[in-house]
Amino acid sequence: MDHKTRQQLHREKWLHNRRFLQSIDNDYSDWIVTVAFYAALHCFEILSSFDKNRPHHSHAERLKRLKTTRRYLNIHKHFRPLYDAAAAVRYDSDSSSWITAETAKKTFVGNHLHKIEQSVIKLTSLKFDLKPVEWKNSPN
Repeated sequence: MDHKTRQQLHREKWLHNRRFLQSIDNDYSDWIVTVAFYAALHCFEILSSFDKNRPHHSHAERLKRLKTTRRYLNIHKHFRPLYDAAAAVRYDSDSSSWITAETAKKTFVGNHLHKIEQSVIKLTSLKFDLKPVEWKNSPN
């Protein structure tokens, strides 16, 4: 698959996940974090394909590229905490006791995901009007 096609497919999946985030009920803070992580993953893959990197076949491979490529260091700073939190909430049977919907929305979406998206847009020179995620329900 060529780089332009990969960019388009990742863009569609990024925006799909972003739209889904808005519909997640506050009772599912674990899913807010998890979907935010996958939105960030697809967003970064747009940049990776733009830079003509080969596709990543594992999280470890992607994390290594983020950590070792100077151009991606600011993204790594926000991607790693999102990756770690998404892994933790997927496997911690009581994650809602330490991550509230408000924290998920403010920290993992409003801060980490949004900063990754801003970096990707800047580094790819995408003409894209990025609006903040609009929550359909209150943060609490």
